[in-house]
This record gives sequence, structure tokens and C-alpha cells, in this order.
Amino acid sequence: MVGKWLVHHDPEHYAHENYGKCAEHLLSGAPFENTNAVPGYKYKPWTVQEPLDASETGRPVQDEGDWS
Repeated sequence: MVGKWLVHHDPEHYAHENYGKCAEHLLSGAPFENTNAVPGYKYKPWTVQEPLDASETGRPVQDEGDWS
């Protein structure tokens, strides 16, 4: 099953709208927020060890955002 956020996303439009902003972010540090993701999801750095530890202790791994 594929989420609605992916089915209704227009990658070509997103690229046209954001290429320049992203390039400026990389070249000069201008602010840029990537919105090409699941609604409500904010990236946080993680390691593979974190879900492995959760699995070993029986804790569920919860993804943020609306993945439906």
C-alpha cells in the first residue's frame, strides 16, 4: 500500500518550485526546509542501533507523521 502523500505528490512541480531555493541553501546557507516528505514528519538524525535496541527491549518503533 502506498501512502496518499506519495500518490498525490508532483515531483516535477516540487523540483521546479524548490531547485533554486535548495541550491541557494547549499551554496550560501540560505534557509531551506525540505517539504518533500510525509506530512507531519520532521527529520531527526538517527542510527540503526536505536531501532535495534527498541526491538530487543520490546518497545514499538513509532514513525512521526501521517504515513496513510
